[in-house]
Amino acid sequence: MIYVFIACRLDKEIIPTCYDLIQKAENPNDIKIVVFNQDRQQDMFFQDLFPSQVTLVNVDYRKFSNICWVRSMASYFIEPSFKYYLCIDSHMRFDKNWDTQLINTLKPNSILSAYPPEYQLYGEFKKSYGHYTNNFNKEKLGYFPFVTVHFAESDLDYRKSTIAAGFHFTTIDWLYKVGYDKLLCWGFEAIDLTYRSIEAGYEIINYKQTPIYHLYDKRARKQEDHAERFLMDCKERMRSKINDETNRKISNYYDIDFDDFIKRFI
Repeated sequence: MIYVFIACRLDKEIIPTCYDLIQKAENPNDIKIVVFNQDRQQDMFFQDLFPSQVTLVNVDYRKFSNICWVRSMASYFIEPSFKYYLCIDSHMRFDKNWDTQLINTLKPNSILSAYPPEYQLYGEFKKSYGHYTNNFNKEKLGYFPFVTVHFAESDLDYRKSTIAAGFHFTTIDWLYKVGYDKLLCWGFEAIDLTYRSIEAGYEIINYKQTPIYHLYDKRARKQEDHAERFLMDCKERMRSKINDETNRKISNYYDIDFDDFIKRFI
């Protein structure tokens, strides 16, 4: 059974995302989806608009703003039958039999993650192969390596990756061993998830033929709103987790000087 958690905020693409996910799955009855929907009261979605595999949780978007806190809610919906865990954004599309592909691609004690290829909001779907890079963190927090993969550039099926919060697939035990820090802000989310996953002994990999696509066009949003409220200083929160042993693991895994990265950006 695959447990899918989707944090949605003012996004009209959430319903087509859920239907495409179920319709393209090889085993749709082995999937359960929780949608945590932050929305406007005047046009909140209703449960009967979604596939039967979806559990919809609605909250007023003005009262719940921190994406890390929202994703931390995923642990509250775990069921004994769940074997795999998929976290995605609310604007995604899928290849046929995506569920079987992800399961067969996953290595032991690993996490599949990347910025997936894009799909277009309007017009006929065109398959895209290029993976994206985390330009926000690259510009604001310095280079923390996301792997860009194109078919023409490499014969490798796997490359090392860092975790993209909007797409990661692994076994359900990751939610217990790593999970999400509800006190962080989204600017540090990918670094935190990567840091603690490596610390817990997971391998983070980017699969060349990722069967999932992401919408980078923001025109499907009901309104632009990224105002987040935090209970503590997020940089201090991240600093509190830093330790020499994990720094060495990170440096060795990515072949970077992570201590230098910390000094300059954390």
